[in-house]
Amino acid sequence: MGESTAWRLGLDIGSVSAKLVLIDDELKVRLRERLHCRGQVVRSASSLLEVVARFTDRPASLRVALTGVSGTEMARQLPVAGINEILAAARGARQEAPTVRSVLDLGGQSSRFLALEAG
Repeated sequence: MGESTAWRLGLDIGSVSAKLVLIDDELKVRLRERLHCRGQVVRSASSLLEVVARFTDRPASLRVALTGVSGTEMARQLPVAGINEILAAARGARQEAPTVRSVLDLGGQSSRFLALEAG
């Protein structure tokens, strides 16, 4: 996939599963993956990054952000952004479905309901 030059990678690393989404410079989702962590969050994150490496053929630019229970802790130890789960869910909902008014997020450790403002 050599055409895009500015990729964005989001990793959500929770207590039960690890998920990723890779977005190109036109904000199109190019890759989605999910793994069950089984208590091995670092191994799961590493496996997902290997999938990205095989998919992108060395992008010119890659912005990475981590979220989730384990992701925010990992972000403190790496030179990447840690994003609040609630903000990530709200931004993702706005990007994918601009007219959505609510988000129900059921995670392995917590659940939350987000009521989004119009616009």
